[in-house]
Amino acid sequence: MIIRLPLDELIAHYTVWQSALIFFLFCFVGVLTSLLIILLFTRITERETSKSARRRNIRERGTNLVERFYDLMFSDTSILLFMGAYVICDWFIADRDFRAFWKEQNSFMLLAFLVISCLINAFLDRIFVRLKTIDATEAAAIRLISMAYMGALFIYIKFLYHDNNYDAIIIYFIGMLIGRFVYFDASFRDFFQAVKNAAHNFPLLILALFLTALISYLGFGSGYLLRKNGVVVSLLIAHLFLDVCIFLIHYTGLEKLIVGRKKKTSSRGFAEEE
Repeated sequence: MIIRLPLDELIAHYTVWQSALIFFLFCFVGVLTSLLIILLFTRITERETSKSARRRNIRERGTNLVERFYDLMFSDTSILLFMGAYVICDWFIADRDFRAFWKEQNSFMLLAFLVISCLINAFLDRIFVRLKTIDATEAAAIRLISMAYMGALFIYIKFLYHDNNYDAIIIYFIGMLIGRFVYFDASFRDFFQAVKNAAHNFPLLILALFLTALISYLGFGSGYLLRKNGVVVSLLIAHLFLDVCIFLIHYTGLEKLIVGRKKKTSSRGFAEEE
């Protein structure tokens, strides 16, 4: 049973800085551990025997895998923002005038949320953390993987958590599924190729699900994430924390420390670290 807290109480709970800091540390360690797992996977699967070539390949492949992991988390956040906006408007805002407006215009509002969600996704992976090594084919594959990720969360919410309150937005989720990958000039061949490419990102899907499960377990266990306000809002809060951790890890140089720095040639002809 979901007890819907007033929106002001919900905000007050999540802005208690002591609890937020502890949860942030959980998320930070979780993201760092995920990057270390990616680096370990890259090292194990690298076949190059030449020391210099092996180091270069590990750095380049590791950077690409890390950026694909970031893109997956950003894509999941944008979808959860869409769903979370629906939940907050439908469940927590009790103002009578807004309720009347929402009842009449909720379909158009949800379409607006859908568009905003796509724009936020573009902001996250192009400005918030600029992803430089992912091409269009890889981006399309990540979008498919992100939908598989959200599908797994839906299965958890509906069949394991036994919550039927989200049935109303499944159709909009399907609409997002179509709109995020099927472009006006796309063909079935393009779509099936994207599915094939997505299969290569399956390990990243497993890693993202594991990270989400671990952070959710710690968040719910510590009491910071609330079950009684709906799972989607709690998962959205968790993803926002994870995104902030990604931002800090990327721009503080921890990411390069893990995957390795690119070498450049000095004016004297020697390779130097950037």
